[in-house]
Amino acid sequence: MTDQPFRQAGPYGPGPRSESVALPRPGFAPEAWLSDWRRRLPGAIAKGRQDVAIYLRELCRELPGAFRQDWLLLTIIIAYTVTSAAIAVDLEAASILSVGLYYDVYSFLLPITFFLVFAGRALYFALIVRPKRPFAMLMADLRHNLALPRRLAQGAPMLISVPLLAGSFSVVKAAIPLMNPFSWDLRLEQWDRWLHGGVAPWELLQPLLGHPFVSQAINIGYNLWFFLLWFSWLWQFFTLRNPQLRMQFLLSVQMAWILVGSLLATVFSSAGPCYFGHIVDGPNPYAPLMAYLHHANESYTLWALDAQQMLWDGYSLGHLNLGAGISAMPSMHVAIATLLALLGWRTSRRMGILLTAFVALIMLGSVHLGWHYALDGYVSIPCALLIWWGSGWITRRLMRLPSAAAS
Repeated sequence: MTDQPFRQAGPYGPGPRSESVALPRPGFAPEAWLSDWRRRLPGAIAKGRQDVAIYLRELCRELPGAFRQDWLLLTIIIAYTVTSAAIAVDLEAASILSVGLYYDVYSFLLPITFFLVFAGRALYFALIVRPKRPFAMLMADLRHNLALPRRLAQGAPMLISVPLLAGSFSVVKAAIPLMNPFSWDLRLEQWDRWLHGGVAPWELLQPLLGHPFVSQAINIGYNLWFFLLWFSWLWQFFTLRNPQLRMQFLLSVQMAWILVGSLLATVFSSAGPCYFGHIVDGPNPYAPLMAYLHHANESYTLWALDAQQMLWDGYSLGHLNLGAGISAMPSMHVAIATLLALLGWRTSRRMGILLTAFVALIMLGSVHLGWHYALDGYVSIPCALLIWWGSGWITRRLMRLPSAAAS
């Protein structure tokens, strides 16, 4: 070995020998990051304020057109609200004068609903779309689709006013026995038997449905009615795809509440099979059905029984609670389910088939759970079809709404 130092080749010849030293990798420098963050923060805040201001200006610019488009729906709700309040005042029934009954539950339900919609959208992106940057795509979808100013403006008028519709319906429904005491139950029971060969419809269904597990499954499906109506409502409040179909559905639902659930329900004032023994003197042909349901409730919970007791307590005490009021003929559950099926068929064949099956489930459940006479549902279906046709005629011929959103 030699004592001469080894010279490493350089760009201009050999250089002096040096030991190999690993250069330090650039690491995280908190001070530099904080300094950079402080430098960028004012600009980010200013840009955020500018974006919010632009967004709010767009939203405010769209709102007048949304209210003009929904003028008929809003006018009907206002008229119905004034009428329901006048009915309560005329009957001196202060306990049922609460048209704003649903705003408290509304303020609780809306944030949960919007969170579920957002979460469902996030799952769709994560499991189906699978983009490289899922969070960025979700935020872009929120800004340019879900929270589009035009979409939010479209849904705002109905979102604000629909609790008045629900509260007014509860007022009118609670006032029905005050305006026209229950008097149709005996006739409806007799006509039910006559239509079904002298046998009560619930007796015909009992061999098929009279099993506790099946009864609970039907009760679960029956309760899904509320969720399907709620999410279908929200879907049509905010949709931009088909203004004509949107108006036809929303107008049909409103007129169903008013014509079927209020006007016809008052004319044919009836309580339903579960209350037959309280309303009609003499033997109760539905006592065996109710005995079976209470027996099934011991092993499989049937929420219908608690709801029926709550409604009867409210009726007996003259109190108005959420969903209060007793009425059998016609069935609003069947009428609304029919309108949902009609909306489904206009949307896709698969949705139409599923929602038509749901109509059948609601029809069976209304009889099996003691809520309705079969005739209640038989009347509701043609009523819903007539309302759907009439609403469609109004939207096409009078309002002349387009069947596709303007680009």
